[in-house]
Amino acid sequence: MKSAQEILQKGKVLLKDLPNSSLEAKLLFFASVSLSEEKFYSEPDVLLSSAQEKKYLRMVKKRLNGVPSAYLTGSKEFWSLSYKVRPGVLIPRPETELLVEKTLELSTGEEEIIVDIGTGCGNIAISLAKELGRAEIYATDISKKALDIARKNVLLQGKSRITHNI
Repeated sequence: MKSAQEILQKGKVLLKDLPNSSLEAKLLFFASVSLSEEKFYSEPDVLLSSAQEKKYLRMVKKRLNGVPSAYLTGSKEFWSLSYKVRPGVLIPRPETELLVEKTLELSTGEEEIIVDIGTGCGNIAISLAKELGRAEIYATDISKKALDIARKNVLLQGKSRITHNI
C-alpha cells in the first residue's frame, strides 16, 4: 500500500508532458480513488489500496492514449456548473463561455425565445436558463446520445423548463 500523495505524484510524473498536467492528474485521481479532496489535504499520507492505485493508473494510461479527462471522469465544469459528459457527446470548451456572455449582453431581459442547435451536453441552454429566468429555451441535437445526456443535465441542474428536440 502506498500513500495517496505518492500515488498522485506518480500520475503527475506520467502526465508531465500534457498541458495542465498537475490539474489533469488531480482530476483523474479524485475521480478514481474514492477519496475526498478534504481528506487528501488533511491526511496526505493516508494509505490507498492497490486496487485504488491500479484504477487511477488505468485512467492515467487512457489519458496518455488521448482519451479526454472529461470522458474519463464523466464530467466537465462550465459556467460554474458541473455537466455530465460521455464519449459521443461534445465536451464543453472554455471558449464557449464567450457565446454565453455575448448572448447575455444581447439579451433584453424580457421574454425571449432561444434555440440551442447542436446542444451537446446542454451546457449553453442550461447556462442561459440559469441567467435568463424569463427566456423560453429550446435545445436540439441530431445525436440521441447528446440529447440523453442533455436531459440528464437539465434535471441535474434543475432547469426542467428547457425543451429538447431532435
